[in-house]
Amino acid sequence: MRNSFLCPGVMAGLVVMAGLAAVPALALGEEEMSAPPLSLQGPVDAGGLSAASAVADCRLAQATIEDENYFPGLVVFDTCIDELRNLELQSYYLHFRGTLFERIGAHNRAIDDFSKAVKQQPENISYAVSLGRAWLGREDNKLALALFRSTLRLAPHNADVLAGLGTAWLQSGETQRATAFLQRALEINPDHVPALRDRGLAALYKGAAAPAFADFERAIALAPPASDLFLYRGIAQHRLDQRAAALEDFNRAADLDPTSPRVLVNRGALLAHLDRPEEAAADFTAAIDLNPGTADAYYGRGLLGARLAGKDEDLLNQARSDLKQAITLDPDNPQLDAAMVILQPVETKPVKRRY
Repeated sequence: MRNSFLCPGVMAGLVVMAGLAAVPALALGEEEMSAPPLSLQGPVDAGGLSAASAVADCRLAQATIEDENYFPGLVVFDTCIDELRNLELQSYYLHFRGTLFERIGAHNRAIDDFSKAVKQQPENISYAVSLGRAWLGREDNKLALALFRSTLRLAPHNADVLAGLGTAWLQSGETQRATAFLQRALEINPDHVPALRDRGLAALYKGAAAPAFADFERAIALAPPASDLFLYRGIAQHRLDQRAAALEDFNRAADLDPTSPRVLVNRGALLAHLDRPEEAAADFTAAIDLNPGTADAYYGRGLLGARLAGKDEDLLNQARSDLKQAITLDPDNPQLDAAMVILQPVETKPVKRRY
């Protein structure tokens, strides 16, 4: 599914996607709010005295990580996990380490640890949920769907499983199915933040900004500050023509994650709509600097530049260059038609010569 829910445009054809965190998004890569708490205590070891040193080392690594000394803790885990004899305890620490890998962006390492934990303890629902979410973050939608569907047969009333399946359907482009599963998750746990977030995203995809705003509003009230939630609420408010509030949310999202191109692109679109073109252009340029593959930033800067260029051929050529790059990166973008109008060569009438 293309990340295509749109922030309102600043001119005919200028619409800017927000995107999910690889879903994501749905680039949905999972935020910290969705991760299991790192303070969980592991099960009692039954591996005998010969495993006591490994257990002590792993619990020392856990304590080190809980003090936010992540990398020293990971070094200790690398030597102690494989020495554990109790599979339940080993699976617990594999899952614990996988959660940490997710938080520091080592997604493939996280998937490796979650996969081992699930293989050793297939009846543990939380391990399966973590693996499914990690696959979604890597856009392995088919794997995630298969895992969540099989896990749902084991735990049909588990809100985390239902929410995960809803996210997987949303990321696969099945908005109606996604909403149904997310709704079931919220009936079981009305405070389930990922389900609120993703039901809000589904509403945005369907053009329903008011219910989307309500879901994001509740998620923000329940969760630690998260850039994506402020971004999504800002988009909903922009659609509801609440521009000042939308700008506040985009600014908050940028403060929480200054390296997010999609935050900058959406704020740029809003600033252009507010007739603040220099600031808008600066946001589009910053998004391109952070990620030169951000097609929406090229569309936004190119369309804005064309609007401001008037008859200045140099500025118009700069805008055309941006739009050509945008089309190369994303020829299916909703802004394509507006870009093509600007790129069309000017037709000239033939001059009749007098002899």
